[in-house]
Amino acid sequence: MNFRSKCRLIREKWSRSYRKRRLEFAQWLLKPSWMQTDALVPPANIQIALDVGVVLQPIMAPFDTETSLKPGVCIVGYLRSEIGLGQAARCLAYAADAARLPSSFHHLRLQDRENEPEFATKCIPVPDRRANLLVFGLPSITALQSEIRGGRHNILYPFWELQGVDPKWLDIANHCAEVWAPSSFVANTFRERSKRPVTLVPQPVQFPTRATLVQKQAGPLTFLSYFDYDSFGERKNPKATVQSFRAAFPLGTEDVKLIVKTRGFDDRGLRNWLAKQSDSERRIEIIDRTVDRSEMERLLADCDAFVTLHRSEGFGFGAAEALAARKVVIATDFSGTTDFIDNSTGFPVAYKLIPVGAGQYPCAEGNVWADADIEHAATAMQSIYDQPGSARNRAELGYQRLRAGFSPEAIGDKMRTLLAERGLL
Repeated sequence: MNFRSKCRLIREKWSRSYRKRRLEFAQWLLKPSWMQTDALVPPANIQIALDVGVVLQPIMAPFDTETSLKPGVCIVGYLRSEIGLGQAARCLAYAADAARLPSSFHHLRLQDRENEPEFATKCIPVPDRRANLLVFGLPSITALQSEIRGGRHNILYPFWELQGVDPKWLDIANHCAEVWAPSSFVANTFRERSKRPVTLVPQPVQFPTRATLVQKQAGPLTFLSYFDYDSFGERKNPKATVQSFRAAFPLGTEDVKLIVKTRGFDDRGLRNWLAKQSDSERRIEIIDRTVDRSEMERLLADCDAFVTLHRSEGFGFGAAEALAARKVVIATDFSGTTDFIDNSTGFPVAYKLIPVGAGQYPCAEGNVWADADIEHAATAMQSIYDQPGSARNRAELGYQRLRAGFSPEAIGDKMRTLLAERGLL
């Protein structure tokens, strides 16, 4: 065979191979699984000629292919951080463990906020399961969009506190296969706006064990409230809690106490305001520092009632953890806390909707949130003071509701069912 014939055969062979690979790639693009999951990584053996030469270049890195993944779910979140999102991810891990789900954990770094040691040795550098459960605060989705990895069934578990959502965030969220919402409030927000299926999967709550559930010692009737300045003090609204306490118990009522536990950096003058309240009123105590889990449990054990006059919550961890410790809860009757606080399980506080002020929260323009009624909250505090037995009965009913619908066991079973239905186990 002469040189020209050899060249013709080589060109024909390469052309057939090139057409075959183009066809395989086109078929992959049209696969329903790709359309449903927005997986951005093609199978590793599919290559596309990017030049007229015979060297074929991979279109994307092949490490994220489905064939390399194990059954089950990888929980992706701030697993080593003490913030609420960190506790949310850890409680989902406890739920997976309670249901004996095949699971792994991928930690998102958060500088200067990694004070929870439990998952220090449990996390892996790259998610390795068929499903990714992404525990995100919605405003961070832009920075974290690389965690929506190709080849996996990505499930967004978003926390958000307003009824409006930035369209840019929704565009990124729509790269996930579906949304699991931690509360009815978040579920309703996404059902109205998302292109993806939305399922309510309530945020699981860790319950104190008998060994750690210590009853309050004798002392004044103690109200507890806590929040993080970096979660926006305007939203947490501790001023309303202080004002309600003072309205409920004028000076001279000495057997009552309010503890406000806080921490964080972005206080916007609120830290000084709280310090002045404490300086002028010895019944008000401010704890302004990071505490570990055991100390947080001690604070809950030593209070009689938890107060959150928030303007909005994606879920409301403080109220839920207080209820899990069988404490009476006073909460604004709006957003996430309404899933477990009503007139039978606690003291919901009336409110009026007001515009979110400029700079008070991300994506604030055109949104509204709740402004709790100070007098109504004060009446709830007085009721707990005057009728402690009746208040404890509400707390017990709330505990039972939380145990039935928000325990790691209950949510773990729901996660198992959903993952099995999707063929991910």
